Amino acid sequence: GGVLIALKHSLEIESKAIPIKCKAEILSIELTDKLGRKSILSTLYRVGTLGIEHSERVKQYLQNIRRRRHVQSLTLVGDLNLPFADWEQGCSPIPTEQAFIEIFNDLSLQQLVMGPTHYKGNL
Repeated sequence: GGVLIALKHSLEIESKAIPIKCKAEILSIELTDKLGRKSILSTLYRVGTLGIEHSERVKQYLQNIRRRRHVQSLTLVGDLNLPFADWEQGCSPIPTEQAFIEIFNDLSLQQLVMGPTHYKGNL
């Protein structure tokens, strides 16, 4: 396991790891382009069995980053394990999944991948 965030040097982007602690499997870096615009790239792994407390930790972490870093954009990628989330309708019958949908809404994030990415060990 593990997460890799790699940047091509020729992009002329400065990157810094964000040293904010969170009791969730999340890693974030701050990217600054040559015009000084800042963006955050975060990667998150959410085990499907984690409860609502986990959702709150992730929400607080992302809100904290956005508030403290004064960024232009926030991009979140990862494996969220939300099989019952209906992203088009913005709802889920599972309370933990609904909490993540609300986090996306609160942070003005848009889900780009609408279907499953994993089926019986294959993409």
